[in-house]
Amino acid sequence: KETYRLGYKDKDKSKKTQVNKKGVSYLLAVDDFISHMPQLREKRKKIQALRKRSDEALFRLFGETFFSIFSGKEYQDAQMDVQYSLGVYDVFLKPNRKKVMILTHEVVADKMAGPGIRCWEIAKVLANENEVTLAVPNDNPKQHSLFNVKTYKWGRDLKAMTEDMDVIICQGISLAAHPFLTQTDKVIVVDIYDPFVLSLLEQHKNLDIEKRFKECSMSLMALRYQLEQGDYFICASEKQRDFWVGILTALGRVNPQTYDSDVALRNLVDVVPFGIPSSAPKKTKKVIKSVIKGIKKDDKVVLWGGGIYNWFDPLSLIRAFDLISKERDDIKLLFMGVAHPNPKVPEMVMATNTVKLSKKLGLTDKVVFFNHDWIPYEERTNFLLESDIGISTHFNNVETRFSFRTRVLDYLWAELPIISTKGDAISALIDKEKLGVTVEEEDVKGLALAITKLVDDDKFYESSKKNISKIKEQFVWEKVVEPLLEFCRMSHKAADNVGDFKKDLLIPARQGLTNANPNNSYLGKIRKTYREHGFREVIRRSVSYVRAKGGP
Repeated sequence: KETYRLGYKDKDKSKKTQVNKKGVSYLLAVDDFISHMPQLREKRKKIQALRKRSDEALFRLFGETFFSIFSGKEYQDAQMDVQYSLGVYDVFLKPNRKKVMILTHEVVADKMAGPGIRCWEIAKVLANENEVTLAVPNDNPKQHSLFNVKTYKWGRDLKAMTEDMDVIICQGISLAAHPFLTQTDKVIVVDIYDPFVLSLLEQHKNLDIEKRFKECSMSLMALRYQLEQGDYFICASEKQRDFWVGILTALGRVNPQTYDSDVALRNLVDVVPFGIPSSAPKKTKKVIKSVIKGIKKDDKVVLWGGGIYNWFDPLSLIRAFDLISKERDDIKLLFMGVAHPNPKVPEMVMATNTVKLSKKLGLTDKVVFFNHDWIPYEERTNFLLESDIGISTHFNNVETRFSFRTRVLDYLWAELPIISTKGDAISALIDKEKLGVTVEEEDVKGLALAITKLVDDDKFYESSKKNISKIKEQFVWEKVVEPLLEFCRMSHKAADNVGDFKKDLLIPARQGLTNANPNNSYLGKIRKTYREHGFREVIRRSVSYVRAKGGP
């Protein structure tokens, strides 16, 4: 055990001698290592699926430690053979930029709503380290020098785009509409910053109960599909993350494999809020005061910075301005956008009711002003910088609780003191950091008092602006996208989406929904109907399938 018998030939005769085993230990170690290579490869495959950091993320910390220490060809060939065998040879080469595709069903053009803006800004950050393609449904999309923007119309367009991609980031029902994406070896990231199942409950509130159940069922099925198939999920706040962890647990995605991979589950779902640009906003022209007829140079402007959707409460705000207008005429309300930039999104009932109420009270074009189009994304800066207060009012319902009011981030960017209804993550931030005033839902008098307080109390107003300037840097896009950027650096399939892991055994009922065959009747209907008629029609036409299969 302590020595090793070494044989060699010396001229005429063969000699054998005993040598100390330590003298040839490196030879024995190499021999042992190579003989056990098949078992090592199998063990490595299982361990890799549970890792929190990839080889690329770790090895780059060691500089040139793993480069060959001997110039002999045989030695270098042997080292490369080992690296090839373990599947890490490419790690030792110059790092390659990952190929990332961001897939959205929203319009990306000069005029964009929240989902399109989010994809656009995330693409800009990821493009600093990756080759990024933004896939959009509209013709003549907005272009950028850092990444490619391509239009898709059919599934075959997306198939061609995704062939050489490493990571695919999608949002909304895109994954359910294009299930072939889950049949590839691509890493799937699902952006769930918008809990659309909750907003649709409010959006469809005016429909009859049978239609509401139909649309709710279909939205749940689309949501369930993407949560079952994704490898990594990003949401907008810690409160939202708790919501999604609960749903993922019910669907069997929180299981021994994903838990062992990361007991905090950040490898499965993490927070990537909506953000703001890192550069300060700059005014290029006058757009409101002394430009819009009825708004004077010295008037104070309260800005509604986004669309008017059914889950918002602009009616209480209109009534508050009716109260204010009876006492003074120097405070005006401007709705920056009414018509959604995506032509497939119909005008909301709340938008119609808001315009009607303003006209009924005699406020339109005197106290309350509507931009019935949509302000181009790059031009919103002028409206923000010429306003005095940013406002967001909503109902205190379940949609509000888990929402993240994206356009309020623009108020932070422009350092506009904010007035908001209580109940969501943003209102909690306003109270905690003293960024403005929060009021109870449908509190008309409270809204009127909050508006006049910010207008008349200069000390309070300036204090709110200073507090905003202190905290807004934490919301710049480069910071909020960091968890997603880090994931792309070490992108990997979810632990329970690898090899022979048995997540399907947790909930047998899942099997009817996880069949991602593109010829499957349910998924085929989703794709065809979504392409031709949009999301609403997908919901309407799916009720018979839901009933037949006993859907969620």
